[in-house]
Amino acid sequence: DESKLRTELWEEVRKLKPEWVLTQDADELFDNSFKERLPELLNSKFDWIAFRL
Repeated sequence: DESKLRTELWEEVRKLKPEWVLTQDADELFDNSFKERLPELLNSKFDWIAFRL
């Protein structure tokens, strides 16, 4: 059950208390423009960022 696995993953991630989390499915790829802008996104003052696909 994919939703159960995602919930378990999220619970484990929360234990680590990371500053940020980037999720990606196994069949998704980031293009070069995303990779180039990632430092800018990480240094922004936003609480969260989402992308509509």
